Amino acid sequence: MTLYRCAGDIVFDDSVPHSGQISSVILKNLSETCNFLQYLKPLSYDHPYFCAQIRSLANNSKITLGIAGPDISEGTHPGNWNNTVGYHSDSGRCYTSHREIANTKGEGFGIGDIFGVQVTHFGSSKCTVVFSKNGRPVATRFLFESDPNNLLPTISLENGPVDLGLMWPDAVSDVPVFNMTDMNHWITSSDVIYDTCTNMFIIKSVEEEVTIQSPVPLSPALSHFEVIIRECSDKGVVPSIAISSCSPIKPAPTNNLLRDYLRWNANDGYLKVGHRLGWGICYLPYEKEKDDFDPLCQQLVICYVTINTMIAHKQIILQPEGGFYPLVILKNTASKASIDVTSNPCPVVKMNDMENHLLDATEALSNDQMTRDIPRSMFRTSESIDIEVRQDMCRLTLPANMMGIHAIQFLKPLTVVQSNFFIELQCLNEDSFIGIGVADNNLPLKKQPGKVKNSVGWLSRDGKLYFNGRNDSYVTGERYFAGDTAEVRLEYVGKNTSVVVFNKNNRTVGCRYLNQSNHSKFLPTVSLCGNGYKVVVDVCWQNQNTAPPKPAIDNLENWCLPPGSVIDYNKDIIHVRHHSSPVAIQSPVSLNQEFNHFEIVMPHTSSISTVLPIIGLTTPSPFDPPSVSNFKQDIIRFSGFNNDKSVKEGDRVGWGLLYLDTSIDVSDEQLVICYLTINRDVQLARVIYQPDGGFYPIVILPPALNMIQLDFSATIIREHPFTNDMLELMIAEALQLLEKEDELLAQGADIEPLNLFRSLQDLETKSKSPEHTSKSILKSDSSSLSNGLSAQTKSQESTKKKKKKSKHKRSHSKGSIHKDEVQSKSCNIL
Repeated sequence: MTLYRCAGDIVFDDSVPHSGQISSVILKNLSETCNFLQYLKPLSYDHPYFCAQIRSLANNSKITLGIAGPDISEGTHPGNWNNTVGYHSDSGRCYTSHREIANTKGEGFGIGDIFGVQVTHFGSSKCTVVFSKNGRPVATRFLFESDPNNLLPTISLENGPVDLGLMWPDAVSDVPVFNMTDMNHWITSSDVIYDTCTNMFIIKSVEEEVTIQSPVPLSPALSHFEVIIRECSDKGVVPSIAISSCSPIKPAPTNNLLRDYLRWNANDGYLKVGHRLGWGICYLPYEKEKDDFDPLCQQLVICYVTINTMIAHKQIILQPEGGFYPLVILKNTASKASIDVTSNPCPVVKMNDMENHLLDATEALSNDQMTRDIPRSMFRTSESIDIEVRQDMCRLTLPANMMGIHAIQFLKPLTVVQSNFFIELQCLNEDSFIGIGVADNNLPLKKQPGKVKNSVGWLSRDGKLYFNGRNDSYVTGERYFAGDTAEVRLEYVGKNTSVVVFNKNNRTVGCRYLNQSNHSKFLPTVSLCGNGYKVVVDVCWQNQNTAPPKPAIDNLENWCLPPGSVIDYNKDIIHVRHHSSPVAIQSPVSLNQEFNHFEIVMPHTSSISTVLPIIGLTTPSPFDPPSVSNFKQDIIRFSGFNNDKSVKEGDRVGWGLLYLDTSIDVSDEQLVICYLTINRDVQLARVIYQPDGGFYPIVILPPALNMIQLDFSATIIREHPFTNDMLELMIAEALQLLEKEDELLAQGADIEPLNLFRSLQDLETKSKSPEHTSKSILKSDSSSLSNGLSAQTKSQESTKKKKKKSKHKRSHSKGSIHKDEVQSKSCNIL
């Protein structure tokens, strides 16, 4: 029997490990790519742990220790593949099925450290895993794998030389035991210290909040924990407490009873220093009486909060598999606390007043199951696709002998509430491909979504995002492969135009318009093409999961980035690969009232002729059909050159929107004020129609530029330098011009392109002139326009050369901002 699977430049001891044996694993010098080693005997109840002693490694070396199945690609880190888990030495980041989100922040490890990986619970649908550094837990994660044969110890190494001493599971004689009662075993970040003399956890940084987590879940032996408050603010803010699963559940629960995080805040000023705040669980009597009772299985429990040992709140919750882990959240104004899990009295939870709640919970679970049920009649499908309906997923299989494209549609439309579905690619040959998207029931089952009218789709083979047969846009998409997760989310629903967002491994890769007025036709669609190979995907339809919240705008991992980009998280800098044509970086969400401004920092460039980055606002995809109005544009953008005095290295350049009517949904089509800022001063402004779904911030890097820094310190602007007279002037002129455009269209005439941006000085002067009319905007001097500042449709851009001979050709006026000519006024930043 082969015990090892190896790829790359790894030299290792391939003998059968015996008790106590430390096996040598060495990565050769100058080996830069991902090198892979897997022990083909799975972790088990008897052998749940393996570890590595770090003997030597280079400054830029990277070690990933984790657990994966035999199907993982040899060029992939465990954790960055579906249903695997892995921990990175260089960053301390821990991933499970591509996700890093968890309760606590990890820490890196290096020379002299012993790093361990241990399965602490072997569940029916998933396992819990704890990672330890020098005998101290540093992270917990779910491993979403139910097959015990797929729990294989796996390591990957980059940038040699690296020298490890591996103790494989069979070589380990003493498995670490972690205890909630040992405060040194609680998982903290480097921002927290534990003072053994005072028995207190203390924040030593300026972080607003820091979480401390128990290494093990609550259990019948220790079912209640308390926090003793050692510091509170003048306003009565005290530490918070919570219970949580070891990491977020996948897929996100559809039932409100199943929670992976419950938090209790007590900030009403009642609690003081020395008071106790606690949380506990009570197992239901009929569950505890079962012969096969497992306290860590998924089951209904009573969760309760105690204040000074008295029960203050209780409710019935569906405990996730693996149990609830105690959490303590320290704050910069309540930075000290002690944890008591041994001497605290465990209160008696009375069951007689919970019977009705228990009946309601049982009924809610039954209703949720009915909502999640998927009968075969709910599919419109090619007969060549085999469908296996499971608890959380549907497995689709296309046999190898079925040639051509085969599509399947779920006949339950996406809605605002049930807005997303995703697929996990289990088996996909490099010659096979998949499409995922939204289409109506007129889609031929031999076609791919996005390649026909009234549909959008994302294809694995070329990575392109298609809509109505087109794929033109600044953000083009990204390829996806076996081991990846591809998601489709209905981001915005409009009367005739909606917006669909595509995600790869929990990161946005792009968005497209869906031109479909019949909202009952928003059907989730998957197409499979094997080209002689078997294709297997697991699909989680929209009634089997809950859509995640919108991504945080200030986390660059959520942005649409070119493949291979590297993020400097400390400085919010994106480094992109060398590129011969421009590449785009786009926000995952559109501007709105809570994110109405974004900006970049102008980078240093070595050549005076180098083009600076373009910063702009764009629609999800080009208008189809294209717009001819000056007020409906695909993109608004600003660019400059190093010899342009309007901007220089280090300047912050941004775009913002001012919404004029708060009664209109922020994402609906509406007239807004669009303005350009340089160093937080408004330079130019105009009126424009915000399109359905909103404007998305975008940055386009020319070939000579491989990095850009974003600044998230001014994402919300509450007050503006625009006076009421200025706003009335801009709106009145815009309405008059719109009326003129309607007249021209009725006559069959072309609409001449106009530069509508105005400086504040121009607006202020003309707003005070009673004789000012809309004609003044037609005669505005081009000096009020920046070099490269333009608003146009992509169709105008692509057909500009074709219309060169036309009497009413579309063109751009270019000028430059001179600081002695333009009076700017500042914004108040929140």
